[in-house]
This record gives sequence, structure tokens and C-alpha cells, in this order.
Amino acid sequence: MALLNMRLINLKITNDRKVEKWLEKNIKDLTPYQKECIRDSEVVRTAPFVFCERRKKVDNIFLRLTLPFMLITLLALVISLPFNFFIRGVWGYNKLDWFSKWLSACGF
Repeated sequence: MALLNMRLINLKITNDRKVEKWLEKNIKDLTPYQKECIRDSEVVRTAPFVFCERRKKVDNIFLRLTLPFMLITLLALVISLPFNFFIRGVWGYNKLDWFSKWLSACGF
């Protein structure tokens, strides 16, 4: 049930060595030969899927206090969008990585 509520932004790709250790630790019935095969034959690296782990969630009260400023910034961006189109000839903004990181950090 916890996986259904999990958002992809809360996951990060983990390295192969951590996955190998996790498999060896959590699968109790592995023989030493099977453990060696997991380590040596690169089963995890050549798997057709990606292994992820949860990111550590940081709740910062000061980040939550920036919500009114985020709404003002969003409104200013939307209002200035036509002016941006008349000046540059492009509808939209190219470099808004800081704003998308701010939105995701606030929980949107």
C-alpha cells in the first residue's frame, strides 16, 4: 500500500553494489554460489530495469514560509508571459529549473 502513495520524485537511482548487498541480505535461501553469481556475473547491472531507493525527506519550516512568495512569483511569470512573447518571440520560459525545484521542494 505504501508503494501506491509513493511519488517518483521521492525516488533516486541507486548504485549496483547497494542492490547486490540488499539482495544478499534479504534473500535468506541463497547459497554461496548464488551470492557469488550475483556479485560476479553482473546480474544487477545488466537487468532490464532500474533499481531505486527513497530519498530522505527534509521538511523545512522556512521553505513552507515561502509559499506566498511562490504564488506571487508564479502570478508574475504568467502575467509577463505575453510580454516575453513579444520581446523574444517564444511562448514560454527556457531556464526555470530553480522554479521547478522550488515547487517540488514545497510539495507541488
